Amino acid sequence: MTSSADHTAAPVFVGGTLASVVAVTERAAKGLPSILVNPGGPLGGYFAGIEAGGRLWDAGMVLYEFTSFREPADEPDICSYDPMKRNDVGRFCATVRSYVERRQPTRTVTTPELQLNGQWWPDFLLANRGDWLSKMPWARCALAEVDAGLSRSSPWHPRTKQDWPDDGTDHAGQPLIYDEVSLANHGETVHRELVAPFLRKVMNGDASGLSALYHRMNWTPLYWPETLRAWLADHPVQLPDTAFSHPVGQPVAALIRTLVKELKASPLVQVFEDKLISMEPTARGFNLLLQSQGELHAPDLIWAQSPAQGLQAAGLQAAGVDDRLPLMIGLLEVPASCVAHVGSVQHLLDPSIGVYRVTHSSACADETSDGFVALTVEANPGWFDAVHGACPSEDVTVRAIMTDLVRAGVLSSAAVPRFAKLIRLAGALPLPTPRAVRGFLADRAGLLSACPGIRLIGPAAGPFANSMSDQIVQGLACAELRASAQPAMQQEYA
Repeated sequence: MTSSADHTAAPVFVGGTLASVVAVTERAAKGLPSILVNPGGPLGGYFAGIEAGGRLWDAGMVLYEFTSFREPADEPDICSYDPMKRNDVGRFCATVRSYVERRQPTRTVTTPELQLNGQWWPDFLLANRGDWLSKMPWARCALAEVDAGLSRSSPWHPRTKQDWPDDGTDHAGQPLIYDEVSLANHGETVHRELVAPFLRKVMNGDASGLSALYHRMNWTPLYWPETLRAWLADHPVQLPDTAFSHPVGQPVAALIRTLVKELKASPLVQVFEDKLISMEPTARGFNLLLQSQGELHAPDLIWAQSPAQGLQAAGLQAAGVDDRLPLMIGLLEVPASCVAHVGSVQHLLDPSIGVYRVTHSSACADETSDGFVALTVEANPGWFDAVHGACPSEDVTVRAIMTDLVRAGVLSSAAVPRFAKLIRLAGALPLPTPRAVRGFLADRAGLLSACPGIRLIGPAAGPFANSMSDQIVQGLACAELRASAQPAMQQEYA
């Protein structure tokens, strides 16, 4: 909107990512003006959700994680957040919970599950549940492998993760690949039986090729071998379950829609839905050239697109490669009477099933309905087509998904959905490959050098520091730019 408020000293946010939306709305609540330039896409990015079939859906599994093993007893200073330090956001779980619950009531959902050999188990991939491993027919073999691994010293024990190089390499500059580190810590059997089947369905390949430090980007675990040993031997484990939360009666995306309404209604916020042609640093900030709006001066510039896009806007060449995975999302409303196994999130490891994850959207939200429930399914389209053959139409694809859900035991019969929508995204999931990590770091350093004083949030903040919690914290840290010096999260790396 165009406002009569004085924006001459307002900082300019480029990029409509969640971090920008949080920062701008928080600033408006404090009486501080902002300008938001959104070169394209929905405000809030991936977390804005999808409107379809008369309801708002999250784009796949989107849950809040309000607890962390890194969470301190006292809430830390938000400006101490360091996006260059992997999982530093874990210290700010209480901050994120407080922020979310001011606008959206939440509830703890049931523990995610994993479907293996026709049986359901508490989820090993996300929820820190491996207390059932001793019941597996391969438990004794796996235990022997873990014991053998513990008898050898390894520099890649998960306890040392904070000391691993940020560029995803080992200390000699060689790529440190997740598959190798998983084998070293989990043993061949656990990796083969639990980790590799899921990776194969997500990646549509036999090996991940992913940087071990950023393994959580693709939902794969890295447990201490001591923890695995206790599970396999049926001994007590101190590792707490991971608790996930979800809004009551609505998707997570409803929060973003609320924030967008707030910023568009505020006289303190000016929004330009406009393409950025170029940016140039000056002695007094930055000059931006927008395709429709023309010239715009930014006394403070907060960059919420990728570093490569920043270099391009500055007229420079980016060095990095943005590796990404395709994703197919299915949005389904099915009769509640056909649901054979209700859960929150279900991971399906069976290789004969095309989809790899089901989110029970209605169950997560604790929704009452008219006899129908909402399910969101996710699949790698390459893997899905390899299982089912190339589907010539959306109707055929939906029937194949329903067959998958019956075969997995999620549904009791392949009923025709009341509503179904398929979304195919060519590059939805960022991949933390070694070359992508190195390229990101090079482009980030180049952008900071070429544009002194620029502040980086969202996709530019740190290597793969763009989870929902990360972006909320980044936005909150930028909420008082004119009231304080440059946030600590940028000083060390500027």
